[in-house]
Amino acid sequence: MSRIVVWDYGYNGAADIAAAIAIVTSLYQRRRILVINEDDIGQGVEQGFPVYDEIAVRDGSKITETGTEALLRLLMNRRLSRYNFADYTRPLINSRLDLIPGARGGLGKQADVALQQLYAVAEDVYELVFLHRRGITLPVAETEEALLLPVLQQNRTELDQFFAYYRSCSEVAKNKVKGIILRHYDRQAKWNIANIKRYYGCEIPLHGIAYDTGFADAWNEHDLLRYFRRIQLPGRMGTKRGTLLEALQQIGGAMAAASDRYMPPSSLSDDKGA
Repeated sequence: MSRIVVWDYGYNGAADIAAAIAIVTSLYQRRRILVINEDDIGQGVEQGFPVYDEIAVRDGSKITETGTEALLRLLMNRRLSRYNFADYTRPLINSRLDLIPGARGGLGKQADVALQQLYAVAEDVYELVFLHRRGITLPVAETEEALLLPVLQQNRTELDQFFAYYRSCSEVAKNKVKGIILRHYDRQAKWNIANIKRYYGCEIPLHGIAYDTGFADAWNEHDLLRYFRRIQLPGRMGTKRGTLLEALQQIGGAMAAASDRYMPPSSLSDDKGA
């Protein structure tokens, strides 16, 4: 399974993390990776990259020549295949990382069946496919072949709500969660990783991502690629412990490994957790 959903659990701030994980994983894991923007054009994960005008006018109508809309047109016309898929994406890192820009108005009106077919073709081309979704309930159907990476804060109320919801999910849903990210992580806080794991009895890997001014500035300036290329060489010489780069390398490696070994349950279970 290669589809990984970075799950923004109520905070509205995980699109930058999804983009960063994809970039770092493509640089250090040396895998071919795709990032899909399910939000409107220029929103979501696209905010970290340069803005392009990809709307053309044909026969008096505005159409997009790359991205979700273009790929869905090909799919509906039965012209989409693994051989031409990448031609309708935006290359970010040559032969390593591509982006599917969002659709006008987002994907709310798109048929889920068509999207699942589109994503299935993508998974036949790319080794890892990253998406970003938000909400306080499971962002994928139990039948959807995807791994989940929730993004939370070191906030007691939010943690209580998440773990209560997680325990109420079926075993099939729980099996999709392969890690939890703590955004703006403070290792000196009382609710650090060790205490969270102990208090909630959490056996899921927890990853802390501390606030990083350079990363925040790069996101606001649509310049994540240049930022990570700039810090890549020092990272190869030995990444400093506790840094943003170290955390992202660990998360990318863990999700790549989880994707490699994931085996979906042979049958769906209705059993609920305690």
